[in-house]
Amino acid sequence: MLYGFSLKSKFQLHIISMEIFLRVKKKGYRMSDEAISEELLEILACPYCKKRVKLEGEKLICPECGREYPIEDGIPNMLPDELR
Repeated sequence: MLYGFSLKSKFQLHIISMEIFLRVKKKGYRMSDEAISEELLEILACPYCKKRVKLEGEKLICPECGREYPIEDGIPNMLPDELR
């Protein structure tokens, strides 16, 4: 167990990230360097507590648990801190 995450939970977080990527790709959402679209914000959730995230500046923030996720080249990086 590393940083409180078992190998199984890390794998599950990776699967969730891939599912989000595939949904975005399938629906044809376009990423821009400036901001995340409202459509994408509707399907993004914190991988820890599963609550919706909010866009604040250049990062996504989970109002429930307070975790922050950077947006890099127009793509939200929602991996756990120790995997970034």
